Amino acid sequence: MRKIESDMRGYLKLYCGRHLLFVAAVMAAVCVAVADAHPARGLLVGVVSGAAGVYGAGWRHGLAWLLCGWLAVASFTWRDVSQRMAERELLAAPGGWVRARVLKDAQSGGRYWVAPARLRAGGRAGATVLWEGRGEAPVAGAVVTARGNFGPLPEPRNRGEFDRAAWLRRQGVAAVFRTEWEDTLETGRLAVLGARIRHGFRDRVTAGLLEDSQEANVIRAVVIGETPPDADALIAAFRNLLPLVFGYSWITGNSAPAVRSAWMAAVFLGAFVFRRPPDLLNALGAVLLGAMLWDGRLLFQPGVQLSYGVVAAIAVGAAWTSKAFTWMTVPELYLPTQMIPRWQSFWLKRRRGVAQSLGVSLAAGVGSAPLTAFHFGLVTPVSVMANLVLVPLVFVLLVAALAAVALSPVAPPVARGVNRLNGMVANASVVSAEFFSAIPGGHLHVGRESRPVLLVYDLGHGAGAACFSGGSNGAVLIDCGDRQSFKRCVMPSLRQLGIEPDSVVLSHPDGGHLGGAAAVWQAFPIRQVLVPVQLSRSPTFRAWMENAPKAGIRIGQVAVPGWHAFPDGASLEILHAPDPLAVNALADDRVAVFRLHWRGWKLLLTSDAGMGTERKLLDAGLDLSADLIIAGRHRTDLTLCDAFLDAVNPQAIMASNAPFPVEEKLDQGTVDYWKSRSIQVVDQAQSGGVTVRVDDAGNLRIEGFLCATPLVLRHR
Repeated sequence: MRKIESDMRGYLKLYCGRHLLFVAAVMAAVCVAVADAHPARGLLVGVVSGAAGVYGAGWRHGLAWLLCGWLAVASFTWRDVSQRMAERELLAAPGGWVRARVLKDAQSGGRYWVAPARLRAGGRAGATVLWEGRGEAPVAGAVVTARGNFGPLPEPRNRGEFDRAAWLRRQGVAAVFRTEWEDTLETGRLAVLGARIRHGFRDRVTAGLLEDSQEANVIRAVVIGETPPDADALIAAFRNLLPLVFGYSWITGNSAPAVRSAWMAAVFLGAFVFRRPPDLLNALGAVLLGAMLWDGRLLFQPGVQLSYGVVAAIAVGAAWTSKAFTWMTVPELYLPTQMIPRWQSFWLKRRRGVAQSLGVSLAAGVGSAPLTAFHFGLVTPVSVMANLVLVPLVFVLLVAALAAVALSPVAPPVARGVNRLNGMVANASVVSAEFFSAIPGGHLHVGRESRPVLLVYDLGHGAGAACFSGGSNGAVLIDCGDRQSFKRCVMPSLRQLGIEPDSVVLSHPDGGHLGGAAAVWQAFPIRQVLVPVQLSRSPTFRAWMENAPKAGIRIGQVAVPGWHAFPDGASLEILHAPDPLAVNALADDRVAVFRLHWRGWKLLLTSDAGMGTERKLLDAGLDLSADLIIAGRHRTDLTLCDAFLDAVNPQAIMASNAPFPVEEKLDQGTVDYWKSRSIQVVDQAQSGGVTVRVDDAGNLRIEGFLCATPLVLRHR
């Protein structure tokens, strides 16, 4: 027994001696992870890790682990406390003039832009805010001045929605600053020069390709944030490469992946510079330890976890996983290498290369699986095979893009030609990814929503979207939100829940309900769409009508009477179809009204219909009865008039309530009046997104994302 214990201590001491930086970084990361719940616990874990180091590897290792853990906890706690203090103070501060320095190039959308900025004056000088400005979009380094107000970080309001507030806090952002009118910009020479270099680099990697083409998007996705390949093994080359690595990181905008890759490459290549044997785990450990000592909040970012986790998995596990493919490395003939025929030697080298790639890919897949399952609800076993194709393609794509950048100043036509060829490589990468992702069982959803459910999203600015899912039996989108809310909320939410709609129902030709058209069928395998009208002035609606058939989507138009089968045995009844010729009418006056029949319950979907549409329904003499009304807001007309409520006789009303614009805000007096009629009200300003399901007892359960207690309706 003592011999086993002695052997284990000897192995630990040897391993820690070889990978000192990696082990110290892991201990610091564990301390930070625990300190996120309570700083004192992080310090305690540091003591435990130090004691374990003394016992298993010697007092020097134990002391190093203790110091690294405590320093990482101290840095993390100081930054976390400072950020939270800044958050409280800024939210309590009155509005006024604010001056700040922009930290990254702003993301622009028309007249508005957004960028992180560091305050330069006032009681919270040095605090970082998310600046939502107007006018010309600034570049990194510019100084902005504007009058406005501080607001809270955007907390999630829907199931499966990305927690943007937590993500921003991990980056040190304390509040959102919204300007009241256009900002004043001061852009220095260095900021202008830096922007010109960075933007020039981005333009040159896709020169000759359409700006928004698939090829250009894929090339930018791969190139921005990647480091160039290693040159050769000469020491002088490594010395020359190190500054180029960081230069590339800066040119691509100092994106997080580029910076991490640059530091790891620098440490790894630095081993050659100082005549030390390179060690991937120590290179990883040096970068991770530096990150933990500088800002432990980085540990909680999914990209950081995946970056370091996959590299660690490859470094630790590739030797083991490669053993599963050793059968591919055995020569057919048991002869000395010099006597093997040339064609068989060539074939053997190719097999050994594939075996090595499979071993690395398997290690990376196993290492990343827990993280992708936790963060994205997805496991992709097919990636082990897909990497054999995608990694070489991506390598070629990156090399060609950098070659085009180098050729651009001296031979622009040649550079554009290289980019066009690179576009073919980008398309091949997309086709390969689509092929592998379509393999049955190639990707699996973890934490999938397996029960039938209706999700009603709470979106800003009056946008509307819902999704009816039959669990494993398909799903239907009922409106899609606007372009931004679809990309930022609806699409990520459905993917997180493992729901893939194949059909779309559009209530009216309003941009706040159309999801940006192509973005919807590019995100999900949409096969059919039901539209309220054929003609509309809305450009996004026209994109649906003109481009959806080109994507293989069948278009159907609502008609009364009409019934459409839904998943889980439900059916959608069309109660009202808008005038197909009223092209110049307001979109809210062209709303199709639906009633969803589901397991004995009737849900009336009125969207943004106003009193004019309600009167037409009443005049038609239809049975309008329903248990639940799901209603939006008409911009210029009243909604849910008395006569309409009398005809429907609902138990409950679920109503959207956006604070801006004012036309989308639900009046509290209206809510009180509905309640006076013994109608229960689900106000989405209070509930957030809503989940509707039929429970085992046959009751209709209405659960608000922000509400602790669900509303339960029973059959009357």
